[in-house]
Amino acid sequence: MPESKRRSQRVWSAEAASGLPVYDLLGQERQAHDALNLLNQSRRLWSQMVAGCFSRLFNGLSCQMDYAPFHIRMLSEVAEQRHLVWVQALNQRGHQAWLSIQAGQLYRLAILFFGGSPLQQDQAVTARTATETEQRLLLRLAQHQIDILSDFLGEPDDRWQLTLVGSEALPLQSAWLCSEGTLLLGEHDSQFSIWWPFGAKEPLALDGPAPVRVGEQLCAALPAVPVRLRVILSEFTLSLGELQQLQAGDLLPLEMAEPAPALVGHQSCFTGRLAERNGALVYQVASLTPARRETRNDD
Repeated sequence: MPESKRRSQRVWSAEAASGLPVYDLLGQERQAHDALNLLNQSRRLWSQMVAGCFSRLFNGLSCQMDYAPFHIRMLSEVAEQRHLVWVQALNQRGHQAWLSIQAGQLYRLAILFFGGSPLQQDQAVTARTATETEQRLLLRLAQHQIDILSDFLGEPDDRWQLTLVGSEALPLQSAWLCSEGTLLLGEHDSQFSIWWPFGAKEPLALDGPAPVRVGEQLCAALPAVPVRLRVILSEFTLSLGELQQLQAGDLLPLEMAEPAPALVGHQSCFTGRLAERNGALVYQVASLTPARRETRNDD
């Protein structure tokens, strides 16, 4: 469809409208973008700090930790994966973070923790329940990672309480900032997945029921919504015949409105007058519109 015809349409079909960009009214995309930048800027130093903690935890064993760049992902993408052990982290503000690892990899980490060496057949150990010893080890590994990340994000007092949970406890309708971390202990590697909330706000809901406090979110987001302000300095009326007879070089008398209204859309917001400041022409706000004053007086 030609662009000119597309713009002249008053009603768009659902198929055509599906390709239109969505305005980020609540600022969720900006929030996610800022959080991603902050996390990815600190992930290398975070990796080094975590590696140092893990090296001491595993009795000085050669240790390297590498986190991939954070990206936006939903827990529903991995909720049905078998043999994952999940840790839920909850802080005093009610925000959540998540960490997961394969049960077989946790088993091998437990062997390394006690100074053993995993055998080749240990690589196939997946369909088993983590023992209490393995669960305690996982909670320590997760606590180190989450606490160090909180410190890097400027939230050192934001302590997290960790619990092992099943996949049925995962919030499937929300998106998170996700990174895959690879832990290399000697010749053995293990992979963690960490799921981090969007900063100080709740995780981004991509579908499902609307947030309960959507009104509060809208009120908080409204001051950042851009609007187009029009200042009307002069208006006059011409007949169609006069309009047709206009030629280049003709002069139209301008009668400056005093005070001149300023509009957002068709709504008058305030009035003002032309003034000069530092050799430049400026618009000086004089007063609120009469309609707004009357509304205030009626209140």
